[in-house]
Amino acid sequence: MTDPLKTPEAGPSHPLGAVADADLAREIETAKSLVTAIVKTRKNLRLYLPNNPIYQQTIAGLSKAFENAFESQEAVTIDIQRTQILCGGKTIYQSPDMEDNLAALFYRDGIRNLTFLRGITDEETAEFLEIIQLGGRSAELDDDVVTLMWEKDLEHVRYTVVEEGEGDENDPGLLPRGARPGAAYGNLTEAHRDAVAPDGPRAGGEEIRSLAATPGFEDLSSFPKELMSPLPLDEDDVRRLKLQIQDKRNALLLQRTVDICVEILFQDAGANPAGFEESVRTLERLGKLALMRGEFRLVADLLGQFRQMLGDKERFDEKERNLLRQTRSALGNEARLKEVGQSLDQGIPYSPEALEAYLVSLDETAILPLCDLLGLKEMKNRRVIVNALIVLGRKHMEALVRGLSDSRWYIVRNIIYILGRLDDGRAAGVLKRFVSNSESRVRMEAVRSLGLLGPPAAEGLGLYLDDADPQIRLAAVRYLGATRSPEAARRITERIRSKGFKDLPNEATRAHLDAYAEAAGPDALPLLEELATRGGWFDRSRIEEIQTAATAALGLIDTPKSREILGRLGENKNPSVRSAAREALEKRAE
Repeated sequence: MTDPLKTPEAGPSHPLGAVADADLAREIETAKSLVTAIVKTRKNLRLYLPNNPIYQQTIAGLSKAFENAFESQEAVTIDIQRTQILCGGKTIYQSPDMEDNLAALFYRDGIRNLTFLRGITDEETAEFLEIIQLGGRSAELDDDVVTLMWEKDLEHVRYTVVEEGEGDENDPGLLPRGARPGAAYGNLTEAHRDAVAPDGPRAGGEEIRSLAATPGFEDLSSFPKELMSPLPLDEDDVRRLKLQIQDKRNALLLQRTVDICVEILFQDAGANPAGFEESVRTLERLGKLALMRGEFRLVADLLGQFRQMLGDKERFDEKERNLLRQTRSALGNEARLKEVGQSLDQGIPYSPEALEAYLVSLDETAILPLCDLLGLKEMKNRRVIVNALIVLGRKHMEALVRGLSDSRWYIVRNIIYILGRLDDGRAAGVLKRFVSNSESRVRMEAVRSLGLLGPPAAEGLGLYLDDADPQIRLAAVRYLGATRSPEAARRITERIRSKGFKDLPNEATRAHLDAYAEAAGPDALPLLEELATRGGWFDRSRIEEIQTAATAALGLIDTPKSREILGRLGENKNPSVRSAAREALEKRAE
C-alpha cells in the first residue's frame, strides 16, 4: 500500500523518515546489488534443471545476497515502473526488452512497490523465485503475480498494488487482470475515495473503523481470498471482516486492517475531527489485540508511525497530536504490560526480537511496569525484558532506580544487573546502598555490577570488602583490583598492612595480592618484594603462603624491575617461592 507519510510530491516510495545522503547512497547500492542478483538468478534457473548443482548454487547465491543486504538495514524497498526499477528515485535496473523484463513483469500486474524485510528465509527466497518464474507464464497459467504473491503469503515480502491511471487506459496489456481502466486497484487512498463516493453504496471510514469494535471476535475462521486485496468494501465484505479479523492465523489481515485505518486517519486529519478520533481509537483497539496475539512487531511499527506523526506539526494540530500521545501511551501503560506479561507466562508464541522492538519503542513511563515483569517465570522472557530495560535505562536511569524499592529481592537483583550494564558511572553511587542488604544474592549482584563500571566503582567496591559472605568479599577485592585506580590501590594496601591480613585464608590472600598488583601496577613492586622475602610481620605458619602469593603477584607486573626481582626469587631457598618465580618467568617468555 502507499506510504501514508509520503506526500504526492515526495517521489518514489521510500522507508519512513529522512535519511542522510550517505545512508541513501548505501541503500540504493544495496537495492541495486539485490535486484541484480534476482535478475541473474531468474535467468540461470531457466537454463538448468533443479537437480543441477549450478541450479542449487544459484538459489544459495540469492539467499546470500539477501543476507548481505540486511547487514546494515532492516528493509530494502524498490519502486516499479514500466521498464525500470528504482530505489530512492535512482534507476537501479532497466531493460527495453518487454518479453524478459523484471520491471514489466510486476508492472503489468499492478505491482508498483516491493519491500524485502530482514529475516527472509531460504524457503521464502525459493518461493519468491517460483513466483517470478510462474509470473512470466501468467498467460498460460491464468495466474498473475499478485495472485501468486497472495497465495504464497510471504511474511518478509511486502508489495503495493496501486493505480497507474495515466497511460494505462491506452495500454490494456499493462492493466491488472480483471481491472477496469483507471480503476483504484489496490490503492487504499483511492479505494476510500471510491467507498465514500455518491455513485455507489460502498463501505467507508466508519465501517472500516467499526471492525475492531466488533464484540466476541476472539475465535474466528480464515480470511476469504477475495477480500485480501484492499478494494472498496461493500456491506457483506465488512460483515465478513468483522467475523474474521481476529483469526490468529491471519496476522497479515490484521496488519492490512491497521494500514487501512492509518490511511483513513491521514485523510481525516484536519478535515474530519470525529473521524480522526475514531480512527485513533480503532488503532488503539487493534494494537491491543496485536499485543495479546504476540504480534509485537506490528505494534512497534505502529508506535513508530505515531512518533513520526507527533513530529509533523504542519499536518496534525495539537488536539490531534494529544490523541496520538494518549493512544501511544495506552499501548504501553501498566495495564497493557501486565497483560503482555501474563500472555508470556502462559506460553504465547512470539519473536523475542519483535518483543524487544516493541518494548524499546515505549517511553519512560513503561520502565516501572517493565521492572515488575522481571519476575516472569521463564528466563527467555526475562532476558528480553532485561535487554529492553538496558536500552530504556540508558536514557532514563532515574526511573529505573525507582524500581529498586521493590520488596522482592529477585526484582531488585535483576535491576542491579541492568544498572551495571548502563555504562553510567552514576550507578556506582546507587549500588553502594546495598552493602547492608539482607539478601546475599542482591549484594553479590551489586558487586558484579560495580565491577563493570570501572574506576568510579572503586569506593563502592571497597565497602563490600568486609561483607559477611566470604565469596562476596573475594569478588569485591578482585573487581576492585580490576578498576586499576589509585583509590583501589589505597584500599587494598590498607587491607594488606592491617593486622587481620595474617588471618585470611590462602585463597583470600592471593586474591588481595593479585588485585593489588593489578590496581597499583609498577608501584606495587616494593611491597610485593617485601612480602616475598620477609616474613617478620606474621606467624611462621603463614610466612610461606604469603611469600608464594606475593611472588605470583609479581608475575602480573611486566616490567624490567619485576623480572629482575623474579630472577632473584627463582634462586630462593624456599621451594614454593622458587617454583612460583620460575613459573612466572616462563609465562613471560611464552
